[in-house]
Amino acid sequence: KTAGSVGILEKPMACNQAVLGLVADQHRVLPDYLYWVLRRQKESLRNQRAGSSQANLNKVIVGNFRIPVPPLNAQYELLAEVSQLEGLARLAGAAQVAAGVLGTSLRERLLMGHHV
Repeated sequence: KTAGSVGILEKPMACNQAVLGLVADQHRVLPDYLYWVLRRQKESLRNQRAGSSQANLNKVIVGNFRIPVPPLNAQYELLAEVSQLEGLARLAGAAQVAAGVLGTSLRERLLMGHHV
């Protein structure tokens, strides 16, 4: 279930053989851009797994995976858009939770005979 999962390490770490580390050439690709592209392509990567008993991704499969690499300024723009969308998603999630709480409160008041 974790094959194709991605993350960004803030400091050097040790890992086992089931984890593949990538280091972005920051003159060509921004680490955050690489993260988002790989995150978005998780299912495509998972579909390329090899092995019979436990299908895995490996260095060859990931190395052959094609990643679109626009100019750095376009990557910065895309990351800014992703950041805005994440903010909107957080707000929408908070609004949904608040609406649920409000709905529950209103139902309870109505059931107790209070007028709204």
